[in-house]
Amino acid sequence: MEQSEKEALQRVSCVQMEKYNDVAVITLNTPGQAESLSFGKRYTICQKEFQYFQQNVLDESIGEQLKNAAETAVEDDNIVGVIIISAKPKSFVAGADINILESTDGPELFCQSRRCQDKFRKVEKSSVPVVAAVMGTCMGAGLELILSCHYRICVDTDCTVFSLPEVRLGLLPGGGGTQRLPRQVALPVALDMLLTGRSVNARRAYQIGLVEQVIDPVMLGESDIDYTASLVHLQEIAVNTLRSSPVGEMPAPYAILECVEKSMNCKGDEGYLFESTEFGRLTQTRESKALISLFHGITKCKKQRFGEAPELRYLITVTIIEPNHQLRAKANEYVEKHFLRAVEKGKILPKKANSAKRNIYIVETYEELQNANIVLVALPLDVPDERISGEIREVENRVAKTVPILIHVFGKSVKDVAGSANFPNRIVGVCYGVPYGTSKYGELIRHEKTDTASVAMAALLLRKQDLYTISSNDSNERPGHYLVHCVLSMVSTMCDEFLNRNLNNAVEIDEFSKKAGFVGGIAEMCDLIGLSAIAKASRRYLSYKNKLQFLHELVRRNRHGEAVEQGFYVYKNGEKLEKIPDESLKQSLKQAQSELEFTVTTHSTTGGPQNLLHCVTNAALHCYEQGIISSPEEGDVGCVFGVGFPPSLGGPFHYVDQYKNKIKDNIAEVTDLCELFKTHITHGDKKFYYS
Repeated sequence: MEQSEKEALQRVSCVQMEKYNDVAVITLNTPGQAESLSFGKRYTICQKEFQYFQQNVLDESIGEQLKNAAETAVEDDNIVGVIIISAKPKSFVAGADINILESTDGPELFCQSRRCQDKFRKVEKSSVPVVAAVMGTCMGAGLELILSCHYRICVDTDCTVFSLPEVRLGLLPGGGGTQRLPRQVALPVALDMLLTGRSVNARRAYQIGLVEQVIDPVMLGESDIDYTASLVHLQEIAVNTLRSSPVGEMPAPYAILECVEKSMNCKGDEGYLFESTEFGRLTQTRESKALISLFHGITKCKKQRFGEAPELRYLITVTIIEPNHQLRAKANEYVEKHFLRAVEKGKILPKKANSAKRNIYIVETYEELQNANIVLVALPLDVPDERISGEIREVENRVAKTVPILIHVFGKSVKDVAGSANFPNRIVGVCYGVPYGTSKYGELIRHEKTDTASVAMAALLLRKQDLYTISSNDSNERPGHYLVHCVLSMVSTMCDEFLNRNLNNAVEIDEFSKKAGFVGGIAEMCDLIGLSAIAKASRRYLSYKNKLQFLHELVRRNRHGEAVEQGFYVYKNGEKLEKIPDESLKQSLKQAQSELEFTVTTHSTTGGPQNLLHCVTNAALHCYEQGIISSPEEGDVGCVFGVGFPPSLGGPFHYVDQYKNKIKDNIAEVTDLCELFKTHITHGDKKFYYS
């Protein structure tokens, strides 16, 4: 947005106060994308169009407008209550403007935190009851605002969620959230929300006491104002609680715990003052800057930036083709259990779950593909290319020639896979992160002939799956697959440590990666992907030749991963048996150590977890250098959500920017550094991020 547009936006009133009988209604509205905003038929909020926020955000200007509107309402003797609502059905308040955090120093942010607390305190101490009526996202400063109100009601929609996500940015809530939330809900619940950033939906919010009333969407209408007005005399709920919660490894969780302790033990302004002080301090930490950088990368990866695909915009029907009767039954069972769990956890209403299930078809033959808009071929990752080619032929015989065909691959040459297709331009590789169903990673792999329309359709499908999408380029001369490069760098480091007797079992492997700050363990990740799939993929990547001997040895001994209940770990009925001694793995290790011709060529035998960080970083920068990925943002998001690179470092590219001197002093033992890595650690002025 141009500066002139921003200035014009600031001059527009984003808070409107109207009277409805003896109740004042304050409506929040940050001008959104090309819309003339109104609430019902009673009044118009902002009759002006702006290409800006699609959600309400709070900054100092809007906070001041809110305070003035509330004071105006309170000064009217005829007003018996105030209601705060949003003009946007999908957003109450999505939080504060994160760009302010990057452009403001710690002392000023401390002052801004204090001013925000003062505004919310005026709401809290209002002489007339203030009710927050929430529909849509209520996060960060938005949740802090409703906590300062005397009563909270919300509408039970899929978009209505409550959270304090500041900890995920290395911060804590700075508008009184650490002080009011523990008084509003049970302390263990408050600490869970504060320390994890976890969100709760409307029904869960009511169950924990965060809101006092949940309204079904069908009840909305003119009568709601009268209904709400009758509730303004109710008193705020008080809860006595116990202190119990784990502490995170970054600075923010410790500061949050101290703030909560102040809220429980101190009177007056002391807790709020401490909160503002810690808020200002945390905004200047490396961890916070890294997490904010990662947040911007996530925002980019969630956008549809690969072109338009209108025919998929309203995709609601999924057809699963499985010739095997037993596997069809298993798929049906999985669908039923998935929606049952979602309903039990309050993630979806029973009515919507039943509607969604009716749009999932599990069939035996390919005939149902005739009207498909897009097809995903998801075979086991280690199947031969001939099997994939056969599936492509079956699909092409039944779908229109413009329908994109996605192939789930891990390291395979997409060009070779597409070679047997009649229309190879519509073949797109796709790689999902593990564990499937919970990982947010999605990668689209292009080959030389992939057209942009097919990529756009594929990207929209991954967006509908709520994944952070990155794209990579793949060719036979320059193997792509960003996730594969990162995984192989981790596995080769682990194999070195294993064969040098620094690691002895699967638990130690996972502890090794966690000591480096990685989320999750290498051994568990490999078992989920499949050791045989990783071993087959490695043959395309010459830089890892002769570095994965131990992995190949395990595959030779039929330890293929979780699917066959034996990989690095042993499994039983899908459960990992990590506490049971695995004598077979020990014997495999001894045999491999004595038989394999192994030479340490890349990693120091004493570098340990630090080497793991450097090797994965080298792989990521190599991919950018070779044009496999197109931006540092994609590289950071992909590495964090694909292989669990430490989030507090912001991803490998941000890590190099922030810690290049430390890296330079500790990387002497690592050879085969890509030129881009060498350049950035030897030139202090070189950066991936300049803002």
